[in-house]
Amino acid sequence: MIIRFLLICMFSLALGVVSNAQGGVILTDLSPTVGPLNVQRLTMVNLHSTKKETVRGTLIAELFDGNLNQIVRLESFPLSLAPGQVISANTVSWTTAIQYGTGELANKLRRQGRLDNGDFVLCHSFESLQTNGIIAKLCGEKKAKLDINFALVHPADQSTIRQAYPNLVWENVSQYGLRTGNITYTIQLCEQQPGQTTAQALETNVNLLFRRGLTRNMLKYPVGLPPLEAGSTYAWMVRVLQGQDEILVSQPWSFTVAQNSAKSVTADKPSYPMVSTAIDSRVYRFGKNIHFGFDNNEGIEKLSYTINGISVNARKLSNLPVISDLGPGLNTIDIPTDKLGLLPGRVYRLAIATPHKQSYYLQFKYFPKG
Repeated sequence: MIIRFLLICMFSLALGVVSNAQGGVILTDLSPTVGPLNVQRLTMVNLHSTKKETVRGTLIAELFDGNLNQIVRLESFPLSLAPGQVISANTVSWTTAIQYGTGELANKLRRQGRLDNGDFVLCHSFESLQTNGIIAKLCGEKKAKLDINFALVHPADQSTIRQAYPNLVWENVSQYGLRTGNITYTIQLCEQQPGQTTAQALETNVNLLFRRGLTRNMLKYPVGLPPLEAGSTYAWMVRVLQGQDEILVSQPWSFTVAQNSAKSVTADKPSYPMVSTAIDSRVYRFGKNIHFGFDNNEGIEKLSYTINGISVNARKLSNLPVISDLGPGLNTIDIPTDKLGLLPGRVYRLAIATPHKQSYYLQFKYFPKG
């Protein structure tokens, strides 16, 4: 540690650096000393001018490996510091021209968006536009460590709940400094039989719930699925994907639905029955509109659907208007029937396919005056 500190000091002196306070501009590094390193962490710095006149300059952030080889360099747009002014990190405007080095770590940062392990040196400097000299420079050690115990949140492990349609909640990985733009979650839930471990149940039993492509860190057990049974135990887990790569997996947890639980009141009412992931024997009666509820846990904005008659040689209606402007959670949807050409008394099946390849169904009988 002492040798590394001396190297940092020698490195700063070799650049002819003025100390952080003596140059009239004080830099304060706000980024944590330990954690995954990404480009955003490099921009977490405040500037404070102690000069008596306004100074114009450019803020530079540089990340080096343990041997002080440059990994990446960022530069701000020119900025002005008035006497006594403090500029906070979130108001500094950085150019989009990120300059990566040529080594393996630079390529990894560019490709993956973060550095998970290793010791690094982060330097911030403020360079005068008048003299091109460095007014202030601050260097410090950073330890990259992606030590994430990604956890489920609710229902708690081995807990007992009373809801047949519980909210399933897990940690949001944005707190770990991961890029969230291409982060999705996959959730798996199945019944756990007596004598099975939670892991065995998830590995061998049929899934009651399996959803991928989720962008939020919670999912209400869909009301279109059969309710969780009182007295039964269920196993569940969540995987985190960055693009197509699985980067984190939770520990498998279990919970039990209490014996005296009342089935939750759902939106499966006669006026707005919920579409289901399975084709069942229920047939609803519709007239001027086809009414149904859709639990938008995937966060999609539009739905495409078809309507098929289920009798022999029945007509199939496709290329129907897209259902748009969906919101998160429960949506109630009305489809007018006046232009569909449905035949009175016939039974039809509404079929929906989401962008994530999940299918939903609803069967109904058409009565024009219903």
